[in-house]
Formats: sequence, structure tokens, C-alpha cells
Amino acid sequence: AASLEAQIQLASEVADSEFDAREAKNHLENISGERAIEIRAEDKSDKKITDAAMVSLLAKDSKVREAKKELADKEKISKKFALINNTLSNAHIFFRGLDKAFKGL
Repeated sequence: AASLEAQIQLASEVADSEFDAREAKNHLENISGERAIEIRAEDKSDKKITDAAMVSLLAKDSKVREAKKELADKEKISKKFALINNTLSNAHIFFRGLDKAFKGL
């Protein structure tokens, strides 16, 4: 019962952390798109920037790198909460099984 109670309390944190990770992913996509537009606008050469070159330029961009780090941090927190929730679920099943086993003695 304690495991279920902990899972219920953790459910809100799990949902919030997943939401934060999705928001960080959207932020990364927005920053990447904005920077791609800015880079193309700043380009004064006659040649069009290839997609591969743009990927490389965005990978080096400080704003994009910062957004990627933020996303990784949010995903790490979300993963931790999911692992804790899974552990609590397994603990509940284990102890419920023990309880049934001892009642049968």
C-alpha cells in the first residue's frame, strides 16, 4: 500500500517532468528554426547553404547548444522519475506476492 501511495504522489511529478521535457524539445526546435533563418539571412555568398552545412552550423551555435543542454537536463529528470515510478510498481507487486505467500502458510 505504501508503494501505491508513493506512486500516486509521484504521478504529478512524472507528468510535470514529461511536460517540461516536451516544452524543452519544442524550444530547441524553435531556436534551431530561428537560427537557421538568421544564418541564411546573414549569408552574403551566392551559393545556397546546404542542409548538411546548416546542420553543422546549428550544431556549433551557442543558442542551439544551450537549448540542447536544457532538453537533455529535462529528459534526465523525466527519466529518473519514470525509473522511480517503475521501481515503486515492482516493489508493490513483490510485496503483494510476499503477503499472499505468507497468508498461505
